[in-house]
Amino acid sequence: MRIAILVLGIIGSVIAFSVAACVGACAGCIATVEGGGEATTLVGSVALSVGLQGVLGLTGCIMSFISLGNGSKSYVGGILLTIAVLASIWAVITINATGVATVLHLIAALLAFIAPSKLDEEE
Repeated sequence: MRIAILVLGIIGSVIAFSVAACVGACAGCIATVEGGGEATTLVGSVALSVGLQGVLGLTGCIMSFISLGNGSKSYVGGILLTIAVLASIWAVITINATGVATVLHLIAALLAFIAPSKLDEEE
């Protein structure tokens, strides 16, 4: 289960980083064409929230992977993944492409909370 958390978190973070880079480039183009303003602020805040989702999601999945590998519960990683999902709510409302990354991070957060804390030893 810990490998599933890691894979879901990495894929979700890669999607979030790519969307953040694309939205950031669009914000730069809007600022150049229109001279800044309200649209640039809106698009820039979406890029920031998606980038924050990527960083928190990647950190949370790595922390969950390590703590589950050590045989303990992964509360900190699950909380970081949950914060990543909550940080992306604004971006999901504005840009629908970030919904995939949000769903992947949400599944990883749920798995991090319900994952067994001790590894089963083979007999």
